[in-house]
Amino acid sequence: MEAHDENPVDNWWISEARARIVAILELLHDYMPWLLPEYAPLRELPELLFKQDAYSLTIEDASAFAAQLEVSLRRACSSSLATRNFSPGRAAQ
Repeated sequence: MEAHDENPVDNWWISEARARIVAILELLHDYMPWLLPEYAPLRELPELLFKQDAYSLTIEDASAFAAQLEVSLRRACSSSLATRNFSPGRAAQ
């Protein structure tokens, strides 16, 4: 028998802690995906003007922030494509 199987209270605490961690990760994924680790490089792009308050938005404010972030991402992407297509030294097509 494993040590954590001996005490039902310990099992309950472990189970509840895991459930809360899963709930927090789901909340983060669903409502504030820009805070997930895989988006860290995007947060550092100066074009996105990622402000410190983006880390502490309410759920109500997250929707508006996400919409503005989408606009900023589109603008940054368009700018990047334009720069790449019209950079000096590139042959005209």
